[in-house]
Amino acid sequence: MKLAAPLSLVIKSDFTSLRPGSSGFQDAEVGLKYQFIANAEHEFIFSAGLSSILGRTGSAQVGADTFTTLVPTLYFGRGAGDLSDSLAWARPFAVTGQLGFEAPVQARSRPSPSTQGVDDPYQSNPYALSLEGSFQYSFAYAAANVPSIDWAKSLKGWIPLVEYEIEIPIANNGSRVPTTGTIDPGVLWVIGDVTLGLEALIPINHQSGRHPGVRLQLSYSFATPWPLAGGGPSVSD
Repeated sequence: MKLAAPLSLVIKSDFTSLRPGSSGFQDAEVGLKYQFIANAEHEFIFSAGLSSILGRTGSAQVGADTFTTLVPTLYFGRGAGDLSDSLAWARPFAVTGQLGFEAPVQARSRPSPSTQGVDDPYQSNPYALSLEGSFQYSFAYAAANVPSIDWAKSLKGWIPLVEYEIEIPIANNGSRVPTTGTIDPGVLWVIGDVTLGLEALIPINHQSGRHPGVRLQLSYSFATPWPLAGGGPSVSD
């Protein structure tokens, strides 16, 4: 197992369209991710990071917050490239997951201008666990590493996937914010360090929304390898 120390800067912006009628950008997110472990043989990566979801940078119509939240997060990724030859078709499959702790910088905030004039217009901003992950199939991996899937070359760069996002309030929940989340089938298109994505947002309960939505994602990652003394080559996730 090789240790590596690439430090990645991630800048993320999501455009969300909800039915009926609301659309806009979510709050912008910026962060740093530090990769601790890369096991090339079993295609396993483990990283930790700290990001900031910047309040008031998104649209309240799609649920963007008015306050900033700090999110320390653990990440893992596991590919299936070590499967036997009889299961070569499944080698492009991968799973990812992340566990984050959302810590608002304000314990209470005014959610929207419409609450002005109310006796107590403020609401509690709960601390929460954030669970996210994906199941995906990379045609780029298939084209480069599975010769028997020769047709994958025409789809290189595309990654069909199903993601999930669940937020579970665990403290400071005086406003009784419920557990919410979505299941998000879609597709990514990777061009170098740029990722474009289009996904459907399917609510897991009524508190998460009564209608499906659509999300357009744009991500750009800067990765700078800073190897530890004695460590192996850096591998960016």
